[in-house]
Amino acid sequence: PCRIFIPFGESRSCTFHSLTPPIIGDLFNYINPPVFAGVDIFFLITGFFQIRLQLKSFLRIAGLFILFQISSSALLAISGQCTSSYSFLSFFTFPFSHSPYWFMQVYLGIMILSPLLNAGINAMTNRELRYFALIVTTFTFYSCWYGGNMANNDGYTLMQGIYLYIIGSLISREKVLLMRKPAIWYFIAAVFSLLLAEFIQFSPLNSKAYFYNSPFMVGVSVFLLCAFMQLDFKSKFINALGGSSLGAYLLQDGLFGKFFYPWQHEFAISEHPLYAKILMFVFSFIGFWIASYILTTIYNFFFARYAEKSISFIKNMGRIVKQTA
Repeated sequence: PCRIFIPFGESRSCTFHSLTPPIIGDLFNYINPPVFAGVDIFFLITGFFQIRLQLKSFLRIAGLFILFQISSSALLAISGQCTSSYSFLSFFTFPFSHSPYWFMQVYLGIMILSPLLNAGINAMTNRELRYFALIVTTFTFYSCWYGGNMANNDGYTLMQGIYLYIIGSLISREKVLLMRKPAIWYFIAAVFSLLLAEFIQFSPLNSKAYFYNSPFMVGVSVFLLCAFMQLDFKSKFINALGGSSLGAYLLQDGLFGKFFYPWQHEFAISEHPLYAKILMFVFSFIGFWIASYILTTIYNFFFARYAEKSISFIKNMGRIVKQTA
């Protein structure tokens, strides 16, 4: 469920900061912690289940990425906007590197490094992994978050993704021990961490409490994951929302986002009544999600039918090239 906060945060940050009267926009600053927690939990879950560097997984991510790049460009054209040829070619030539999708850039890096990460983590005993996690946590909080070490000064880095991957793997290893505490304890701890982050963020003490690598955001994420892994519930609606979250994020932050976010900002600071601004945000947010759900459903249908054929074709081409060489 926490994945839902990721595209919500992207849209919220470009709209409600600009709302008038200003107090309404300030109120939405308090939505920041669960938004950032959603991103951190995604990487924790990645480590919890330990992703594998497989051709099928890479093709699925790459194909989904290309589909939503094209869809975002189509929305840009439909809206009557245009972009420079250089920006367009740059975006499609280096879809990960030259895009605003920092989230996907980090995830791709983790996927590439997963054989090394998994081998190292799985070779450690529980005791060794605990000590290693403690060392990396100290480095992340003290040297990077508090000290400003450029290796991971704000949490928008591959280092942060690797750190959360390690913590997620430790949680998976210690699952039986952690589940001795009831879920409500972890929810209370998460709420306490949220309130502490709110207090520190808006005090002279520190303005970095909302950073992805802050101890408060990491704490919220860990506590929520420990709570959710004890809950046994099934909801097709929640699963559909979660499954469409990546597409909604890609649509919003693609080429179309370069036009749409400034438009949202201008609408938010306009003289339109407050209810109109809130409705604009709600309906545009829902619209992105519906579009993502439709496109993702279609993509999953065709990917399930043709993925194996594509993989077989690529492997056969590789054999031919190898034999020729």
